[in-house]
Amino acid sequence: MVDITQYIVDAGTQHYFPGAGEYLNASPLVTTTGGYDTNIDGKLKPDMIIIAIIIIIIIIIICCCYRAMTSSQDLSCGLAKKGWVLYITKGCGYCSQQIRTLGGSYQNLVVCDETTGKISSDLKCEDISGFPYWYNPNTKEERLGAQNYYELKQMASGLGN
Repeated sequence: MVDITQYIVDAGTQHYFPGAGEYLNASPLVTTTGGYDTNIDGKLKPDMIIIAIIIIIIIIIICCCYRAMTSSQDLSCGLAKKGWVLYITKGCGYCSQQIRTLGGSYQNLVVCDETTGKISSDLKCEDISGFPYWYNPNTKEERLGAQNYYELKQMASGLGN
């Protein structure tokens, strides 16, 4: 009797088994070890590698989103501490874009559609010519239009005009 297990080396190939007098197709042999699907040679199957890569990519995306979220919150806090007030109107696309840049909300926000009369001792909504409008009552600085992240960062740090 011939022990044919010594001849099965590569899965999916034909092997000649002496004594049997014929070629036999060796089927892919798979074993499960340690909870991971592996081929007979102990290597991970390609589908397991792809799943691992996808999981790693998802983790990286989540970390990047969390980092962006916290940096937007830090930016909003920095602007508020410097005294910046953001004036917007409902239905304004640039105003919505500005709020998204700030992470979805801002504590020193004035919605001019809902507010009438004086907002501060210096400014009325009726006096604003365009939105979004940034105003700092401490320094009397003003900015018209949506500011990008880097411009907002300069405003929060007190650098430049």
